[in-house]
Amino acid sequence: MRRAHRGRPDRPEAVRARQKVGLGERAAARTRDSQFQGCHKSLTARLGSNKAIGATAHKLLRTVYAVLRDDKPYLDPTVDYECVFVKRNAARWVRMLKQHGFPPEMSERTDRVAD
Repeated sequence: MRRAHRGRPDRPEAVRARQKVGLGERAAARTRDSQFQGCHKSLTARLGSNKAIGATAHKLLRTVYAVLRDDKPYLDPTVDYECVFVKRNAARWVRMLKQHGFPPEMSERTDRVAD
């Protein structure tokens, strides 16, 4: 038998905010190669789905708070942004070099950035 609710019920704003955070958590957990996906998967295995959703949402809120507090952009620690940038722009760079008369020399490894 369920106990009667003690104290005041949740305000509608708090309920909607909790729903939005849950939606954000599920979207972050489905994003490939993000820190939140790995966190959610490992927590789901240990705690179960519902508690993993709450814990990942809490991690997401802590991250958002840190971004707002420090006034810095969010950078996912699991993503190599330089590699993503090169992959996204390499074809355009080669096309522009050809257009300006510089034939690019093709190297054996075009998938990684040289150090």
